[in-house]
Amino acid sequence: MTEFPVGPRGLELIRCSTSAELRSARQFRNQVFLAKGGIEFDSLQERRRDESSHVLLLTHQGKPRATARVQSYPASGALAGIAPDLPDFGADSEVGRIAALRSADSVADSLLLLVLGAMWLLTHTRHLRYLAYCHPKLTPLYEVVGARDTGVTICVEGRSDPYRVLVGEYGRCVEAGSRQLGHAGFSQLDAVAAVRWKYGHFWDDDRIVESAS
Repeated sequence: MTEFPVGPRGLELIRCSTSAELRSARQFRNQVFLAKGGIEFDSLQERRRDESSHVLLLTHQGKPRATARVQSYPASGALAGIAPDLPDFGADSEVGRIAALRSADSVADSLLLLVLGAMWLLTHTRHLRYLAYCHPKLTPLYEVVGARDTGVTICVEGRSDPYRVLVGEYGRCVEAGSRQLGHAGFSQLDAVAAVRWKYGHFWDDDRIVESAS
């Protein structure tokens, strides 16, 4: 069973919607990837992709603990560029750029991010099914929330090991992940309370834009 380092008090999952929030998530992501694997991203490309995506940020008492980016698929995203001939497996979005605070608690933080993020996405977007790619060591994290390994691997520039491609459903992620949270003492009410729900409901193609309120 996953052990969670912090209780629900002080946790917040936000969909970054201001320049300051996007910058905070991007800086945190860069620090994590650089520290863990010496990986540096193209800053201009990252900023452009962030602005056209759903960037999720998990914080505890205002301090970042984990982040991820959800993009439409296959119209954009890293997978579309790396493997343009990859089957879409029925996916409408890509989950990527998962980064968690470097500690023994990183798996727990990533799980919280995925579950709370899936709750937000099901409420505010039309996305239902996702693709993700990851190092083989991270495959169990996705499997905990109901994703399955497609059996496809891809080569990622700057990484020595082939990455695995997985497919999952946000509804299944919430269902399976909520059970894990419940075992650790997080109730459904706790999870709902941790998500910042207030956001615009006006559609602009496949992107949500903020309302004046």
